[in-house]
Amino acid sequence: VSGLGGSDTFVEQENNGYVVGGSYVPTPIEEVEGEVASDLALHAFVQKDGVIKDLGTLGGNYSSASGVNSSGVIVGGSHLEDASSRAFKYENNAMSALANLSGGNHSWAYGINDSGFIVGEAKNANGAFKAVMWSNGNVVELNSLLPENSGWDLTSAKTISSTGQVSGVGRYNGTKTYFQLNLN
Repeated sequence: VSGLGGSDTFVEQENNGYVVGGSYVPTPIEEVEGEVASDLALHAFVQKDGVIKDLGTLGGNYSSASGVNSSGVIVGGSHLEDASSRAFKYENNAMSALANLSGGNHSWAYGINDSGFIVGEAKNANGAFKAVMWSNGNVVELNSLLPENSGWDLTSAKTISSTGQVSGVGRYNGTKTYFQLNLN
């Protein structure tokens, strides 16, 4: 992966010839309090058939792609102008913000399956990270799918398989551990 012209590039996932991740891009040099400063921004990218494309951001100076399905639909996260962050979906040459949990100001998408179900994390109104899934424009906290008093607090969903198995990180009876949740 050649990158977008900055100092470093990292790859998050490859699927069906699509390679996604983040790459630093040079930004204009500006004068700050009499000093010349060059700042680098990180942008999400996709590479397919040797051609790399900058996916841009949702208004801030930082975005990164975390997942891609076999159709080339890309997910990740981006900072907004106010420095909060939002999960995004990139499809048909457009980046669109995914919904946050009610009262929350942060979300990030990590995985997408071929059915278009997206998983990641979002802060709730109390500022706590929760594992979430996006489908048809709606966001669902995955803890709401568990039996009451299960002992689980799912905090970040990382992958979702074609059969609906979600894996991620959470706490079981207060101890940090990995989880696998079958949505079928």
